[in-house]
Amino acid sequence: MLPPSDEDLLWGASRVEGYTCSNCNKILRFPRYNHPEKLLETRTGRCGEWANCFTLICKSMAYDARHVLDWTDHVWTEVFIVSMDRWLHCDSCENVCDKPLMYEQGWNKKLSLIVAADHEHIVDVTRRYTRDVNAVEIRRNKMFDSDWLKSTIRELNETTRLSMTQARKEKLRNRQLNEEKELSSVKTETGGEYEGRTSGSLAWRLARGETDKVKDGKSKMETCEVIRPSEDEIKSGMLTLEYSSSLDKYTRITDNNKSYDGWKSLVYCHQDVMKKVEQDWKQTYICRKEDTSVGYISWRVELPNTCLLTHVELCVKDSVFEQGHVSWLLTTDKTTHIVKSGTTEKIDLTKSKSQFFSIHAFLRGENWQHAQLFREPLNTSEISFNVKVLWKQK
Repeated sequence: MLPPSDEDLLWGASRVEGYTCSNCNKILRFPRYNHPEKLLETRTGRCGEWANCFTLICKSMAYDARHVLDWTDHVWTEVFIVSMDRWLHCDSCENVCDKPLMYEQGWNKKLSLIVAADHEHIVDVTRRYTRDVNAVEIRRNKMFDSDWLKSTIRELNETTRLSMTQARKEKLRNRQLNEEKELSSVKTETGGEYEGRTSGSLAWRLARGETDKVKDGKSKMETCEVIRPSEDEIKSGMLTLEYSSSLDKYTRITDNNKSYDGWKSLVYCHQDVMKKVEQDWKQTYICRKEDTSVGYISWRVELPNTCLLTHVELCVKDSVFEQGHVSWLLTTDKTTHIVKSGTTEKIDLTKSKSQFFSIHAFLRGENWQHAQLFREPLNTSEISFNVKVLWKQK
């Protein structure tokens, strides 16, 4: 910690963190500003700074918004949406809205108390964010006396109402009754998919136990689509498929240029890989997820029983940096072929007498970003992946 300057204190930064570079020993000051006006200038911070700024922006647009504090160290915003007649969970730091169970079911947080507050009222909103009410109450009772907590919140609310008009009191009272009904009617079933935390370094998130990985550090293998020729393609004896990384779209040239959005849409299997978009460098690519040693992705083409493969023309692109490594294979049920990146290869599969083949890519290296597939500028329409399949009738 470093001593705050007069300017730091002026903008509410009584706490100043200090970080020293291990290479040059230069010290970086990080004042934890609380004033949103200053934060709109610095645009730097963690969840607290994000919540302060976002809440201010909502209020400046005439929304009723309140600051939400989770006693297990996180903050966000709730915004009252008139058309929905309810408070909406908004976590600007995570770029997430209306997913209140994310912290418990995605981040694996052991919640105890969550309080929402603005200048007019304070509300215990814990039940909105949990499906394990009993466990939460046990943890809370070790921290607070339940009656004292309710009494304190009630007294604070009574104080703020003294300066309100009767009309405003009535409006807030109706909202409070509706919210109490909402919180009391929350069901106990679990369901839905919730991601782990995305903000902050991986090491920090792992230390806090707020990632969505399974215990062995690997995500589950995900299976998707098998590529099969259409009737017209079967008649022509050819299938041609392209993928544009910048557009994140496949185009089936031989099937009336049919398009498929998203890199996963025609992938057969993938594990520990993701689509990365670098808005600062204006580049996009597929790479490993941060906390994994190997990434894997494959595509599979299957022909009908009346056909046999003859040739595959394949062109793939990858980019490697420092110790990064990408390896490509094309396999049938009988043969395996090593594929080189950056050139068009024509592979003879006549002798294999196969009806299907798969294209595999393996991404390795010390740094997760040093092995990349289909790296392209965002403003290009270049083709990153091209496969042409030829076959014959039995």
